[in-house]
Amino acid sequence: MLAANTPIIFEQNTPITSSVCKITHQEAHFHENAIELILVLKGTVHMRASHRHVTLQKGDTFSMDPEDIHCIYSDVDNLILTIHQNIINRRYPQKRMYNCFFAYETQNANVHQQAALYEGTDLMLAAALEQAKPQAMRSCAILAELSDKLLEILVKHFDWLSFMWDPTDSNPMLQERFYRIIDYCQSNYKEKISISMLAEKEHFNKNYFSTLMKKTSFEGFSYMLNFFRCDGAEHLLLTTDKSIVEISGICGFSDPKYFYKHFNKWWRMRPAKLRQWYEEYSRAENRVETLVPQEAAAATKEYLSAYHIKRCLAR
Repeated sequence: MLAANTPIIFEQNTPITSSVCKITHQEAHFHENAIELILVLKGTVHMRASHRHVTLQKGDTFSMDPEDIHCIYSDVDNLILTIHQNIINRRYPQKRMYNCFFAYETQNANVHQQAALYEGTDLMLAAALEQAKPQAMRSCAILAELSDKLLEILVKHFDWLSFMWDPTDSNPMLQERFYRIIDYCQSNYKEKISISMLAEKEHFNKNYFSTLMKKTSFEGFSYMLNFFRCDGAEHLLLTTDKSIVEISGICGFSDPKYFYKHFNKWWRMRPAKLRQWYEEYSRAENRVETLVPQEAAAATKEYLSAYHIKRCLAR
């Protein structure tokens, strides 16, 4: 197994947790029960997460959805603030959190997301400072409230629909329809699904629905459905020893050549090449140093001070 599920342990009544780490080589893993957000406090790191392979600099943020296989590595001194959000929370249904597609990414934020990006970063830093307090002084109520606010920002401004329209001018009924379609496709991607069937199911005009889908970050309905299939295939590639042809059939592709085509579109490499990359990556020793609370608080405060000075000067 090249990537393992590592569930996050949350304290009772606290749906959020944080840590500050120095990362040289982090084992590939995923969290079935949590959304992960990272903020680079210092240095430069490289990250592979699902279909994305990016380099992050100081001040950059990045998000991973539940079950996104990911790893971080670097050859320079760095500090990474990591926030985990429990998908079981008091604000949103577990299914909505599990089937989310968040992109809380500094590098890809659009004009409508800039203010929310700053607000989300403020909340991440506040949660880190609260979490770093001695347990007797730590407030579960404050952490729960910070978690609520951060989740609200993610849902309102950084889910995949936010790249389609300005959330201040959104249509709640249309959004709910799209969420139901996503839920259905993620649950049934191994089966044959047509845009006509979904349009009828949700009382859409087929052509109108098709046009809307082309405006999303998925670029169209068939691309979205095949992304779900490739995402499921990645898990099988990295958590089983099944053959690529077998995985192709399990994930709903009628012919392996379609699997190769769509996997290459999103992951920018063939399935065998991705498996080989993780096989080679897994040979290195895991090297992650987690700072003790006092050190984490000091690092967070140092970053926070410089961060707010920079924002003030930019106004």
